[in-house]
Amino acid sequence: MDLKTRRFQELIEEQLLSLAGLSFRRLFSGFGLYADDIVFGLIHGEKLYFYTNDVTRLKYQKLRCTVFSTPGSKKAMKRYWEVPASIIENQRMLVDWALEAIQARRTEK
Repeated sequence: MDLKTRRFQELIEEQLLSLAGLSFRRLFSGFGLYADDIVFGLIHGEKLYFYTNDVTRLKYQKLRCTVFSTPGSKKAMKRYWEVPASIIENQRMLVDWALEAIQARRTEK
């Protein structure tokens, strides 16, 4: 992992410190964000992606966020959308968005 990615992960970890059961695990060529055993987010390079459902995804689309796809792959993981920098920089908002992603994962069918 390069230094920029490590620093970005540390920033996200610091911003989400108040989330109970938060952990990071290697996933693909980045990291998965877990709340207990539920993966609700991905870090790839210097980008953060949160899990969405049909309702929460609209907010990401309205802000013109991009969907996660692995490098070299034409397939996108349509449920994971990039979190805007303005949200990452605002701890309270980032925690709210993370909680929303966790809830979306818990209630998925």
